[in-house]
Amino acid sequence: MRSQPRGAGGDPVVPTRASLMLREQVQKTVASDSGRVASQQCTTRARQWCQAMLRDPGVAFGLDLLQGVLAVASCIIYVIEVNLEATQPELPVWLPGVEVFFATCFLLDYLLRLFAAQDRAEFAMRSSSIIDVITVLPVLSPILNLPTSVAFVRVLRALRISRVLRL
Repeated sequence: MRSQPRGAGGDPVVPTRASLMLREQVQKTVASDSGRVASQQCTTRARQWCQAMLRDPGVAFGLDLLQGVLAVASCIIYVIEVNLEATQPELPVWLPGVEVFFATCFLLDYLLRLFAAQDRAEFAMRSSSIIDVITVLPVLSPILNLPTSVAFVRVLRALRISRVLRL
């Protein structure tokens, strides 16, 4: 059996409302901090797993091959789009969906590699990373409501070829 805390005069100490609120706040903070630590540990483990997978020769080769095929296919779609724009007043309805698919694949690859990077700032400043972001922007600009001029978008789309050269 626990004894009641006693004050200086030997009288039992009655917890005040403020002390009860303080105790509750401390308990919440401790619980919050342990949740934050667990979240950081989970993120660290996920990053380490991604790094290990990207270093694995088979996985790295497979991802590079997939990115190469997607980049070539994206360039082919771009050539088709340019030719159709010159000859037809309206583009086929499937064309924007295909472009969004390619852009999403490239963006997911970029985000995976950014997440796994040891030094994210250094990774983001690499020329290949900048090309990745630039080639995705024209396709996603209407979705993200980014202001773009038609000429600027065409130049950025033409940079898709640099994606193929990067590989």
